[in-house]
Amino acid sequence: MRLQLKQLGISYDWSREIATCDPEYYKWNQWFFIKMWEKGLAYRKESLVNWCPSCQTVLANEQVNQGLCWRCDSTVQTKKLEQWFLKITDYAQEL
Repeated sequence: MRLQLKQLGISYDWSREIATCDPEYYKWNQWFFIKMWEKGLAYRKESLVNWCPSCQTVLANEQVNQGLCWRCDSTVQTKKLEQWFLKITDYAQEL
């Protein structure tokens, strides 16, 4: 990506780049998630999702257009999958 942007002549301050694949970045995400899990604020349960059988992926509601996948126009199905959830409603009053 950097090479392509440089070839296009786009000026960008690379010292401000955030790379989510950098261990210095994701170690804090992992630490934060573990703390939430330890306090019972992160949990797993089954829930319905939008599933594209052609792309073999879960789609957000915004990626479903009139019941079709936004990428390939396949009919989207609902599928039950186990997912992670955060109990942010425990802090609704504070927020």
